[in-house]
Formats: sequence, structure tokens, C-alpha cells
Amino acid sequence: MEYNFKKLQYKFDNIMSKGPIAMIWFLGVLSLILIMISGFVYWGFKLTQEGNEPMGLVESLWQSLMRTLDPPIVANDTDWTYRLVSFFVAIGGAP
Repeated sequence: MEYNFKKLQYKFDNIMSKGPIAMIWFLGVLSLILIMISGFVYWGFKLTQEGNEPMGLVESLWQSLMRTLDPPIVANDTDWTYRLVSFFVAIGGAP
């Protein structure tokens, strides 16, 4: 287990040593992964705000992206499960 962690740490250090462009790229990839996972959670569990129809996959991904770019939008959410997922997306995407 420790060997795998050291190998992962070495790869991460190599990415960080390549300068600011590599760091921005790395953060962009992590943000994209967060958006994709949360979009699939919204869509897969049919999470939506109270009184709205379940969203399609594209709309779920769009809503996830919007919460990544604009975290205060979470204050307007109504359903608690939807709020919880949106909160984690907002924390992960907050600058």
C-alpha cells in the first residue's frame, strides 16, 4: 500500500514541478471529474428541486457546472438531498 502511495506522490510532484500551466491543467481535470460525477449523481438518482421534473443527463451536467462556477446559487435550492450534492459541488469548485 505504501509503495502505491509513494508512486502516486511521485507522479503528483512531477506534475506540480512542471509549472503553473500544468497546475491549471491538473485543477481543470479535477474540476471536470467533479462535474461529471455530480452530474451523474443528479441524473442517476433523479435529484431535482421540489416541484420540478427530473433532469436529463445534459441538464444534470449543466446544473453541476453552474454550481461549480457560481457556488452562491446553492442558496436557492429547495430539496435537501439536492442541496447536499450541490453543496459538495460548490465546495469542490469554489475558487
